[in-house]
Amino acid sequence: MPIHRSCDTILDRLEHGESPAPFYMLVGDVGVLAGQAERLVEAVKAGFQSCDVEILRDEEATEGRIEEAVTTPSLFSQAKIVKVVSPQGPCFSRGAKAGRRELPGWVRRHPGASSCVVILVTQAVDRGSAVFKTIDQDGEIVEPLAAGGSAKEQEAAASALVREWCSAQGLEVEAMAVKELLGMVGHGDLGALRQEVDKLVSAAKGRGARRIVQADVASVCVSSREEAVYVLTDRVGARDLLGSVKALARLIEQGIPPLALLQTLAAFLRRLLMAKALLDSAGVEGIGSFQSFKARVAPAMSQAAGGEIPGPLKGMKPYGLFKVCQAALRFRLEELVTGVASLADVDLQLKGGHPDPSLALEAFVMRLAGGRSNG
Repeated sequence: MPIHRSCDTILDRLEHGESPAPFYMLVGDVGVLAGQAERLVEAVKAGFQSCDVEILRDEEATEGRIEEAVTTPSLFSQAKIVKVVSPQGPCFSRGAKAGRRELPGWVRRHPGASSCVVILVTQAVDRGSAVFKTIDQDGEIVEPLAAGGSAKEQEAAASALVREWCSAQGLEVEAMAVKELLGMVGHGDLGALRQEVDKLVSAAKGRGARRIVQADVASVCVSSREEAVYVLTDRVGARDLLGSVKALARLIEQGIPPLALLQTLAAFLRRLLMAKALLDSAGVEGIGSFQSFKARVAPAMSQAAGGEIPGPLKGMKPYGLFKVCQAALRFRLEELVTGVASLADVDLQLKGGHPDPSLALEAFVMRLAGGRSNG
């Protein structure tokens, strides 16, 4: 069966009297999908005269516990819904063999949708497992950002989620507002997108509005890209390889040119290099608290610089300088010298020397952030 981008089509069919499927699987960020899962539960319940709901979360969602819930009939109700919320997914629960070919008991012994409906909410799924293949054949799968979907399909799915989130709060959102929001935040990180929608909803309710318009996005979410750029430099400075790559991908998705991002990284690198040189010259190996930095480290750096903080660090506020120095101590001086020296080569790659500038910039960021992590 085709993978759905949202629950809307399934909900519409259920509301028009269609019998529920025995299995539903919602794949993606568990927090983001919570609203859709709840609506699905309510729609399935409405199809029965009486229906119990049993919820299994996280560590409870073992195969044995799911099988027990599925095969134990409800004593006083016509049917039962077993809702499993497990980020790791029941296919990978403790004691299970990932990717195994045989079906677990909770699927094999399922009594049928007339007695029990299983709703799975997970962000990890083994597509080669017998569980996934069975649900794909006999049930319904909802995956807003399904692997292999085109950029247009994924943008449409993200747009549908934005409208759904706003509608759940009693608000309308105009099409241009959705387009503006996706342009700022992108559609690859649904958690970040939900965070911005929550900001818009809060602002709209605060002024008594019932509709979110494009101007609201420009005023409420204006700092989204700036925050994302800060996250990139923060993660690079923390030697957080995975966090750095994710932050870069989000910025690229938002449409920020790789050259502009390289300029930001170049300025950050030069600050790190100058801070590291001064710290080494002053014999500073640890900073401690911000108060300790102001009282001990900053004066030592000024003295090492001949009385005034030079170049890229000049004019920085004390706390900003403190954060840069914290990051600088995570690098060796040679690493930062090499990073600054390679800026010209990366610049040439982004200007036409590499078939994919985004990949060239990602490789540069990985070299910077790689190595030991103290962050």
